[in-house]
Amino acid sequence: MEITKEAALAACEDVRAENRRFYLSAGHWQCWGCIRFGGEPEKRCMRTAEGWNGCALVNRRLGSSG
Repeated sequence: MEITKEAALAACEDVRAENRRFYLSAGHWQCWGCIRFGGEPEKRCMRTAEGWNGCALVNRRLGSSG
């Protein structure tokens, strides 16, 4: 399910802020790796060749399948 870039970025920021508190969680390290190795939004896990699909954590936040 494709979402808008703005919705994906907003949900990503929310998910990252939430996961920042839980250092030993899988979500924390998934977000860390996405930002560390992806960097800019177009290279993160939430961007695919088809559009802005969202990563699993973003999709869970938005209530869509992913």
